[in-house]
Amino acid sequence: MDPNPLSRAEWAHAGNAIKLLWISLILMFTAAQLFLAAHAIIPSAVASHHLPARWNRVRPLLYAGGFACLIAVGIAMFFLIGVLGVGDLANRIFPSLYR
Repeated sequence: MDPNPLSRAEWAHAGNAIKLLWISLILMFTAAQLFLAAHAIIPSAVASHHLPARWNRVRPLLYAGGFACLIAVGIAMFFLIGVLGVGDLANRIFPSLYR
């Protein structure tokens, strides 16, 4: 299972894949925070009268932002798997592993 050396193009593909993974991680963290605020923090704070009731109008925007982040993660995964062909890159690095 000795890996083959990578060419410049393969290093570029690996770098793009790592960038897309970091972008996906940041987007997933952002989506989680938006959903947490919209679904738990704001309703709880409004019910306990720590925030005025008008803050409930912000919740749909936070939900929309969270769903937009999740859609962006899906697009990033599409580019990662479909366009970059990460599976093909792994096959070129470790050819004997994928026989």
